[in-house]
Amino acid sequence: MPSPLSFNSTENFRKKLLVKNLPPFNSDGFTPSTNPGQSELILSNYAVVDSAEVEDIGDVEEVKLFLQNQYGPAGGYDNRYSVQDVQQLITDRDTYFKFVSSTYTSADILFNKDPQGTNGSLTQDSAMIQIGAKSLKDEFQYRVDEEIRQETLGRANFLNALKDPFIAADILTGRQELIEPDWVISSPTNIVGKGLDFISRITGVYVPFSWIPGDYFGGKKVYSNIVVNKISNLFGGGKLLPERKSGSDIFLNNTGGGQTSTMFKSLEYNRFRPDYKANFISDLNLRAPNGNYYVGKRTQDPNDIISPPDELPVNMDGERVQTAVRGYGELAKLYEGEQNFKFGLNTVEPGDNPDIQGGFTWVSPKSSGAAGKKVGVGGDIKSGDAGFGPISSQFTSSSSSSYKLTEGSILDDTQRLVDSADGLQGQARLSHVGTAINQVSKVFFDGTREITKGSRVKRYVNENGAFVGEEYCRVFTKDTPYYTMADLQKRDGNIRKFTNSVLDNTYNLNIAPQKSGGIPTNFGVNDKGENMTKYMLSLENLAWRTSNMTQDLAECEKGPNGGRVMWFPPYDLRVDESVSASWTTNDFLGRPEPIYTYSNTQRQGSLSFKIIVDHPSVLNTLVDKELANVTPDSEVTKIVDSFFSGCKTLDIYELARKYGQLSFNDIYEVVSKTNNPDVFREVVKEIPKQNPEPDNVETETIQKPNFNQFEGVNLYFDNDKPDSRSRGTTSSVNYDVTYNNYIAKKSDYLTKAKTINEEQQVETFFENNIEKGKNELDSLIDKLVDAATNKFGVNILLTGSASSPNDKSYNINLSKRRVDSVKKQILNDPRIKKVNEKGYIGIQSAFSGESITIGGTDCSQEITNKVAKIYSTQAMKCRRTTIKSINIISPPVEKTPPVEEETTSVSVGDDKVAVIEKGKGAPRTTSEVSLREGITKKVLRKLLSECDYFESVAEDTSFLYQGIKEKIKYFNPTFHSMTPEGLNSRLTFLQQCMRPGETIPTIGPDGQPLENNALNTSFGSPPICILRVGDFFHTKIAINQMSIRYEPLTLDINPEGIGVQPMIADVNLSFYFIGGHGLKGPVARLQNALSFNYYANTEMYDERAVATEDTSKIDLETIEALGPEVPFSIDDISNLDTKDGGSTIGEITSKEISNSGTSISGVINYKTIMDDLIVKYETYRDSIGPSLQSVAENYGEIGLRLFTKDRNLIEGNIASVAYVASGNTKLFGKSEKITEKVSYQFEQSLIDVDNDKHPLQFANKTQTFSEGNDFKRKDVRKYDNKLKQIINSRINNFESEMVTNLQTLTKYETDLTRVIDKMNVINEEIDGFIQGGNTVVYDLTATTEVYSSNYANTLDELNGDLVIIQDKLNELDTITKTKVYNVNNNGFEILSLENTNTTYQKDLSMTIMVSDFSDVEFKRFYLTFYRYMLDNSNDLIDELTKFVKENKFKNTEKWVKSITDNINNLLSDFKKGETQIKKLFEAYENETKLKSEFNDIPYTKGKIREFTFTNNPSPSALDKDLIDILYTGGNEGDPTKWNNKVKLQ
Repeated sequence: MPSPLSFNSTENFRKKLLVKNLPPFNSDGFTPSTNPGQSELILSNYAVVDSAEVEDIGDVEEVKLFLQNQYGPAGGYDNRYSVQDVQQLITDRDTYFKFVSSTYTSADILFNKDPQGTNGSLTQDSAMIQIGAKSLKDEFQYRVDEEIRQETLGRANFLNALKDPFIAADILTGRQELIEPDWVISSPTNIVGKGLDFISRITGVYVPFSWIPGDYFGGKKVYSNIVVNKISNLFGGGKLLPERKSGSDIFLNNTGGGQTSTMFKSLEYNRFRPDYKANFISDLNLRAPNGNYYVGKRTQDPNDIISPPDELPVNMDGERVQTAVRGYGELAKLYEGEQNFKFGLNTVEPGDNPDIQGGFTWVSPKSSGAAGKKVGVGGDIKSGDAGFGPISSQFTSSSSSSYKLTEGSILDDTQRLVDSADGLQGQARLSHVGTAINQVSKVFFDGTREITKGSRVKRYVNENGAFVGEEYCRVFTKDTPYYTMADLQKRDGNIRKFTNSVLDNTYNLNIAPQKSGGIPTNFGVNDKGENMTKYMLSLENLAWRTSNMTQDLAECEKGPNGGRVMWFPPYDLRVDESVSASWTTNDFLGRPEPIYTYSNTQRQGSLSFKIIVDHPSVLNTLVDKELANVTPDSEVTKIVDSFFSGCKTLDIYELARKYGQLSFNDIYEVVSKTNNPDVFREVVKEIPKQNPEPDNVETETIQKPNFNQFEGVNLYFDNDKPDSRSRGTTSSVNYDVTYNNYIAKKSDYLTKAKTINEEQQVETFFENNIEKGKNELDSLIDKLVDAATNKFGVNILLTGSASSPNDKSYNINLSKRRVDSVKKQILNDPRIKKVNEKGYIGIQSAFSGESITIGGTDCSQEITNKVAKIYSTQAMKCRRTTIKSINIISPPVEKTPPVEEETTSVSVGDDKVAVIEKGKGAPRTTSEVSLREGITKKVLRKLLSECDYFESVAEDTSFLYQGIKEKIKYFNPTFHSMTPEGLNSRLTFLQQCMRPGETIPTIGPDGQPLENNALNTSFGSPPICILRVGDFFHTKIAINQMSIRYEPLTLDINPEGIGVQPMIADVNLSFYFIGGHGLKGPVARLQNALSFNYYANTEMYDERAVATEDTSKIDLETIEALGPEVPFSIDDISNLDTKDGGSTIGEITSKEISNSGTSISGVINYKTIMDDLIVKYETYRDSIGPSLQSVAENYGEIGLRLFTKDRNLIEGNIASVAYVASGNTKLFGKSEKITEKVSYQFEQSLIDVDNDKHPLQFANKTQTFSEGNDFKRKDVRKYDNKLKQIINSRINNFESEMVTNLQTLTKYETDLTRVIDKMNVINEEIDGFIQGGNTVVYDLTATTEVYSSNYANTLDELNGDLVIIQDKLNELDTITKTKVYNVNNNGFEILSLENTNTTYQKDLSMTIMVSDFSDVEFKRFYLTFYRYMLDNSNDLIDELTKFVKENKFKNTEKWVKSITDNINNLLSDFKKGETQIKKLFEAYENETKLKSEFNDIPYTKGKIREFTFTNNPSPSALDKDLIDILYTGGNEGDPTKWNNKVKLQ
């Protein structure tokens, strides 16, 4: 059975489908007249039927056509003429055709009724001629009439307007003119042409020539315009008019007015059109539209640019041939106009300073303000780009909106496209194509997602504990370009801050010697006197250490370990190492395996690298010196290109003579016979200078500076300044600070001086002494800069003094602080720092305290009047630092050869020698010259030193080099390798690394080395080297094999080299590792299984490795950053490291040992420790007030209360109960939970913002921003988030000043309590020490050598003095808790008593001095923003108002005003608080002064306090514990008391 899907089976189905078409189209009311087909469509055959042949029907059709002639009779010819009919017509012709034929002129026919012809009149001529003449005359008359009508009434549209209202409307609207234009196409311009044209139109005769003058393609010169342009050129005006009429100009001048007008109107619709307006003086086309050329201008036709008529070639016939004689690039320049584009045909050459900007940047006027800004999501501006500053001026000049672009050009259309995005907001702006083109916009939307012009990586910040993407950090555009090292992804050095790492940063690997501002950065000696030489790949040959030749090495070749160091570019670097252990095999009978005995381990390595020559050494000198003043840099590149191309020659010896820089000692070594440097110094001024002056100009010699005028200058100080109430010996500030504060108090001094009748004297003292002294100091510093610049040494002696209000020891320290402040003023001056790196300026000090008489005034004499103590001239003149003396030292000579001859000859020039006879005075000249050999080589070697080649790469250094001058400035392996001298010297150095140093000399009988011994034997220092490869290998090595391959053997035949030598050397070294590795240098320790110095950088992370770099500073910073809640402090670290106990508490003055050696006795005294107790007490006493005041000044009153709350270790005991019955001795103790309390208040501040109660949320005194109708809610939310961000930024290190002051206090307390603990042991009548883990106890017996009869023995006297210390400490505690200041009937004290209304409360409910801050939220703001508001309120206003403006808040101006007014109002309250704190501490200071005994010395110093002692061979456990507790290094005893606490915790 066939398939149902076969062709035949589906026939019916297919036919049904064919007829079931869709219904006919039905739309817009159309109704089809047919229905879909119901049956199969049957097609009919309508093929073309063939036509009949011409041969078959031609004759018949011809007859039909002839009979139907339209000129025949009506209905056609029925029959044809016969011959007879024609003959009859010829016979009758005379009857029908009888006339006199003539010819007539047009004028006769036009003007005569019966014109006379050549043979007769017109009436005699044939009827046809008469009809024709009449018709011709009528036609002439018609044409004349029509011409007149057209030129008169026919052109008067206003007449037609009277009959046709539509015409009238057209005239009124300007669509038609009153007088119809002349619509003639061609209209001659001259009279003859117009006449001929008229006749031609009248007669209808075509004239076979054109009255239009000139050649269409050649044009026509316009001499009047040429004259005008020449006159304009004389005045610098350039071409004003075209000097040649083009074919279009000529045709236009010969075109009818109607046609011209229509064409001009049509041109108005053209964007680009020729300029026919006022083209020529003789042809003023006033109706022509203004021209707009896409290319060129009216006076500069494009054809004339590439084919200037005067430059066209002439053919053999003497005619100019139209062809292009200029490049078509000229048209492009014409298109770009006079714009300063740096693209297209105006692109600069690579060597012509290619700038970062291309000279053109697409930017709209509105978006230009976003230039140089980084953006976040949605393109919101976040911050400025630091790299924009250097290129801002270039960018501004390149802005596309600042160019006048040709209207309608592609550039103009693009600019309009960019500008069209300005009016849009949000996603509409980001989606606009103009935003994508705009080169300032960083973000655009492609319809599906936000795309940046760079990476979408964001910079994240911590906001309220959450990381929030702040801005896109890897987006680079024309205004934020990728062009400096700061733009690299990784640009920092090693984050562990190891200074000896070669990884200073990712772009500076210390491959070569580098300088910054002329100062070495990776070689030479730093300001601490340490050699800081470090290179990524280097070898240091230690065999040089024993040679005097190291003095002649360049600074960059002086190794950190005393040898000669050489750096190598790491080309094709490969390092391998292998380690092998040596075992000795021991066989034993019956043992199947041997026993292995370890012998040693050998670590071997191999190093291979290439040395490649790629530039001459003279290149740097040529660029840096010879071409230093050539600008721009592109010219330098061209000159260098000229040098390498052989177009410019260079004399290297000329450069050496011109730029050779030799030191005094270098010059000294030139001369072979001169051995006396003092003699040489006298004539060295005759040596020609670096740049010789003309012969007729006297050279200036540097005179020894004179500082006599400054000796005796006095610099005066305010009372107890600097650093009031301090027993320190160094000043925290320069003299400038104390001087300015002193001058600021001048009015106070005059007011106080008035009460003691010294007002005039004090005013005079300020002017003639204080101010004059400061001016003299400034002048001295200026002169010191000059002296140090000329390398003169200056030694200054400063002496300090003080007036008498305090005790002598305090005044000595005060004198030291005053001298130190002046010393800092001099040495910290930036100019002094710059020139004093080698210590040309030295300052010594002397101190007299109050023990000095000044101008008849004894400064130690006590002044009883309280005002006069401070404000009298008697006191003022004692408070000073005096410049006692200034000594000058001439520039030094580094080495002094022994004098051999009394007559010395010294070279002072090219052709003369100065000879000085000892004691004879000035030098005389002789013709004798004696130079050391090789001096020219030495000059060249110093001139071409590698030490001066490279600058250190900085973060703002561009990696887009503008030419050879910049390219060779920084070492980059892409551009640099080695000079010919560099290759040769390195190969020489490597050869030296395989041989010993100078022979160790034999010592002669006189104890001096024998100089005549051979220096090149094997008995020299072995060639041990130090290898450094990055931070991985840095150790001693012993090189055992070296191979050098010169493959491929490329020879250097450049004339600026050092002769023919290889340019490539492949070096291979094999060596043994010795000892350990370290970052700073090799570790001189053998390594074993417990060693960790197998690689240099192990010490970066593993503390078990021997450290070669001191990291104590980093350790201290780390501990400080941990905050006060960690279980130890910085001071504790030093305490833990200090383990005393190796000697007795007292000082043993005599000792006897028994014959058996078991008994020891003697005399011991406690003078030193009891005198030290006074110092420790006074230091603690004088630190309480300043420390608490510092806290109050930085954190306000609430910060002070927070700091003094929750103190521990306040109480302790002095001596034993038997002697002291008054109980505990009180100290400040240690503040606890500072961070916890501070963190809580900051957390509450964030909650205050959430609750809309934070003081910075108030728009006015009663209403917050959220409560106001003028502020949008979304703006308020943004503002609140900004406040939280500011609050969070305040948290970090907020309590640092508290911690610093607490550390100061606890240190002084610990120093004090440690002495007291020791004296408590003495009160138990024992002393002792710990030795070798054993506790030795001495029993004490008091003596009767007392200083007061009130005491029976030295133990009683010692306890009595301890009681005085206890009383004074308790008295100090009482004063700090006394309510010394009243505000609004409330008393306030420095230390709040517990559970009083001024004690710090967590909810801040305590009473404070500023009543304006009554609400807890305002108190919290007062605490967290105290110092910031006082110092930076304007910054806070700027930050908040800038945020408001950048985020375009509604009612921006009102926001700004509200924020400004609110912060200023708050600031006034903060200032009230500052005033109250100042008054509080003034009251406290007055309270301490009222108690005169408070400042007295507790007891007399210098008491001997002798005891006798004997050893106790069997001490009790209690006695041993008393000694042990002192020296355990930890805290012991009652945890609430300060006794026996090494650290207050």
